[in-house]
Amino acid sequence: MCEPLINMFHLPADIEVHQQIADILAESFADDQTMIKLLGQEKWHRIINKYFILQMEHASLAITAEIDSNPVGVLLAREPTASLTGWRAALHVVRIARLLGSDYSASQELAYSVACGIPPFPHWYINQLAVKPGLQSRGIGLALVENLIEIASREQIYVDCESSLAGFYKTAGFCSVEEIEDSGMVVMGINE
Repeated sequence: MCEPLINMFHLPADIEVHQQIADILAESFADDQTMIKLLGQEKWHRIINKYFILQMEHASLAITAEIDSNPVGVLLAREPTASLTGWRAALHVVRIARLLGSDYSASQELAYSVACGIPPFPHWYINQLAVKPGLQSRGIGLALVENLIEIASREQIYVDCESSLAGFYKTAGFCSVEEIEDSGMVVMGINE
C-alpha cells in the first residue's frame, strides 16, 4: 500500500466534500454499537449519512487521507477558538432533534456525560476519526491524528471514544482523562 496523501481544509467546505466525508464516516461507523444501542440498527442505518453531515457543523477543520486520489480516511476537529453559538447552535439542536426524534433526549444525556469529562478551557477536540473498514489497521488513522497533533503544536487535544479504541489513542500519546460511567466510552487527552 502506498503512503496516503494527507490534506487539510477548513469547514464548511463544498457539498461534494461534505458528502465524501459523510460517506467515509457512514461506512466506518455502520456498526457503531453506541449508536445502535441508542437508536436501533435500522434507524441508525437509515439516518447515518444525514447524522454525519449535521455533525460536521461541530468541526472547523477536516484532515483527509487519500490513496490514488480516493478519500479513505478523515479526521474532523474543532479548533480552540471555534464553537457553535447563538442561532447556529439553536438551529443545530433543532436539526439533530428532528433527525433523532424520540431518541434525542437519550443522545443528549450521553453528550452531556462526555462534555462533563472534558475540561472547560480552550482546547482542540476530535469530533470524528474514521478510516474505511478495508483499510483500517494500516497506519492511516494514526497518520491523521499525528497530523492534528502537529497542527495543534503544544495545545491540548481531547477525544471521546469507545473504550475499545483507547489503545489506539494511547499509541498516539493520549492518556485516559475520564471513563464515562455505564456507556463504554472514555475521554482521552494529550498535552495536558
